[in-house]
Amino acid sequence: FAVHTGTMMMIQSHMGRKLVVLALLAMASFVSADLYQNAKHVVSFDNEKDFESAVVNSDSVWMIQFYSSQDAKSQRLVPEYNQVAEIARGIYSLGVVDVSTEAGQALAKTYGIKTSSSSTSL
Repeated sequence: FAVHTGTMMMIQSHMGRKLVVLALLAMASFVSADLYQNAKHVVSFDNEKDFESAVVNSDSVWMIQFYSSQDAKSQRLVPEYNQVAEIARGIYSLGVVDVSTEAGQALAKTYGIKTSSSSTSL
């Protein structure tokens, strides 16, 4: 199904754990900037190896946001997502994947998240 604000999905990991994935609006044709580069408790993933190691193959519970650094709605969510990460510290981990990059697009494709300029679908 398609969404215009965001959606969550569960991914079953190799170890039987479920991962929560938040998919947001994606794709823009501008230069990418890591919106979470100064975040203390949000992990940015830019390759599948690190994502698999930290998220999929871990015993931790993760909430992952697939976002576009150029999307206005994604930009507005940065302070709230950072606040959630601070509050959730020790309960679950938060990570982000910027789908405006080639690496982010590859990760999104791996987990069945389709992106376009107007919607994200699972």
